Amino acid sequence: PAPYAESLALCLVNPLSWDRAEPVEFFPHLPGRTIPNPTIVDADGNPVPFQKVEPPFGTPGPKALLFVPAVPAGGAA
Repeated sequence: PAPYAESLALCLVNPLSWDRAEPVEFFPHLPGRTIPNPTIVDADGNPVPFQKVEPPFGTPGPKALLFVPAVPAGGAA
């Protein structure tokens, strides 16, 4: 969503008959492209709290973002 010039879309689906809110680990990287200061926002552009997770010491790899989305029963977020 605006005003974010670069963005990656992420859609989470819950096929179960109950609401879910569980940690999700997301890697905001594509080959040849990284987002230096990532931010997670919902569909309305509201910020979503998240934590940056470093790879284990000595392990090459990108940082992950850890967040806990609320996904309604039979729905998507």
